[in-house]
Amino acid sequence: MAPCPWGRLRKHWADFWDTLTGSASDTLQGIFGRDLVRRGKSCTVDIGKGKASLGCLAPRGRPNLYVNYDGGVRISFPWLSPSANLSVTDLRLYQDDHKTPRKTLISHLRRKLQAGAGVILSVGLTRPWRKEGDTAARHWLQVNNIHLEGEPLRDP
Repeated sequence: MAPCPWGRLRKHWADFWDTLTGSASDTLQGIFGRDLVRRGKSCTVDIGKGKASLGCLAPRGRPNLYVNYDGGVRISFPWLSPSANLSVTDLRLYQDDHKTPRKTLISHLRRKLQAGAGVILSVGLTRPWRKEGDTAARHWLQVNNIHLEGEPLRDP
């Protein structure tokens, strides 16, 4: 990533953070409504249902960010109702091939989250997709972006 001209961006980041926190909910149900249901480790909304397709989550607990066994970036929220373990699609966490996790950045971010850094997560629903063995296509919940309080996400 290119160096960030942080001094010039500080005021804009504060405004951006205020916008995020002003629109954030601390629950997934608060964003997507009662149509959001737990399905396996994730959550879904049936096609044509739900009250939103995108939103901001201000988690009360400390999310667990990690790279799973097949190289996908995931984040879990065991305290949420419904609890969730979601795919993370934030391109800043991947190499230029959009598949290989940037493990140094992910480790840095994980340490910040575990230390209690303020975070707002942009969460959204996927296009309809039918999981193997499922009876219908559904919108699956994912984390699109991770925003830290006080600073943009960047290399340590």
